[in-house]
Amino acid sequence: MKNKINFTLEKRKNRENSGVNTTDVPVLAVISYPGQRIKYPIGYRVSASDWMEEGQVQPFFVTDNGVNADEVNALIAKIKCEINSYFAYCDAVHSEPSKAEILNKLRLLTGRKEKAIKRLAKRQIKPAETRSFLDYINEHQLFKNFSYDRKKGYRSAFKHLFRFCKTYGITANFDTITTQVLENFRKYLTDGKHCKPVSKNTVSYILTAVKSFWRYCIKMGYTNNNPFLRFEIEPEVYGQPIYITKEERDTLYYLHIPDERLRKTRDIFVFQCLVGCRVGDLIRLKKDNVVNGAIEYIPRKTKDERPVIARVPLCPKAQSIIDRYTTVEDEKLLPFISPQKYNDYIKELFRFAHITRTVTRLNPLTRQEERVSIADVASSHMARRTFIGILHRKVKNEVIGSMSGHSANSKAFSRYYHIEDDTKRDAVNTYLD
Repeated sequence: MKNKINFTLEKRKNRENSGVNTTDVPVLAVISYPGQRIKYPIGYRVSASDWMEEGQVQPFFVTDNGVNADEVNALIAKIKCEINSYFAYCDAVHSEPSKAEILNKLRLLTGRKEKAIKRLAKRQIKPAETRSFLDYINEHQLFKNFSYDRKKGYRSAFKHLFRFCKTYGITANFDTITTQVLENFRKYLTDGKHCKPVSKNTVSYILTAVKSFWRYCIKMGYTNNNPFLRFEIEPEVYGQPIYITKEERDTLYYLHIPDERLRKTRDIFVFQCLVGCRVGDLIRLKKDNVVNGAIEYIPRKTKDERPVIARVPLCPKAQSIIDRYTTVEDEKLLPFISPQKYNDYIKELFRFAHITRTVTRLNPLTRQEERVSIADVASSHMARRTFIGILHRKVKNEVIGSMSGHSANSKAFSRYYHIEDDTKRDAVNTYLD
């Protein structure tokens, strides 16, 4: 099926004569692409006699509230241009169109989002017996049009909240969640008595997700209770990024590994070090993501909220890794495995390669400094940090961001700008010795 958009009148049965209604009929944008067909009312109604086969209204047409043909046809042209541009964009980066992104564009173009806010603001709070607390949570996530990863994170946050409520016999609703309950929830997440303790940064993320939902519900008039009014959420704290050096990366690249499982893990990890993508994007890369000597993809984390093309030229090492698997009859770029097994195998790979130097990190549970082997903290995200860490001293943020998917002013970059030991040693030897 080819990507396309056209406009038509809704076919609605006439109750009086069982035929098709031909007066005051909604105009629909009909968007088709492989596996999907979206019909979306653009906000205008016309009669069949005022509609042309070309997908526009007749000249001199005027609606009952004074909107003329030029305004309707201009909106139709604007929608068509925007959606066709989006389809061209997806074709260019070999990505499937996102239904959420298309609907968001339509809402913005037709003003439906603003109308929905006003309509929801006037909605009466339904009785508790007809609408559950979970219904409000689902509405918030749908209305905010979160990206896939954001939705996944929010679902996880509320799973923790519901498990906490079940453990302590609390019925989750707008009245039972108080400031003291939030304090108990925070303690529940960290003390390890009823569940596996999570890091303090994860606690901050979970509480921030719940707070975002609560602010939405207050805005919509669903509740006046605000348990976050006097509740402090600690900011997320990150230590200095830990990553391997260029020499260590090359040690892995050239290392002879008899075991096929670890050899594939090495290829995937080194390739990720050379392209810098997140593991969620890495495992979705296909052979057709290679375009004119570069990897092109839309980072999934921002696909539905701020879609941008990440384009990373392939260096000879990256290309050689791809070439090792060109004979495999699979559309996947590399023999990817599940993210969890991948992380486990990376730790094993580091130990096999004797990359076990001691590093200092912040303990995620206590936020206290501790000394650990780099093999113990090695993960898929270390490959992404290695890509940025090797480049950050010599390459501008804008260039790195265009390849990694970060914005140029991302706070993540500031963590890489620490003073190197060589610089310190030169300063001491030059001025103090």
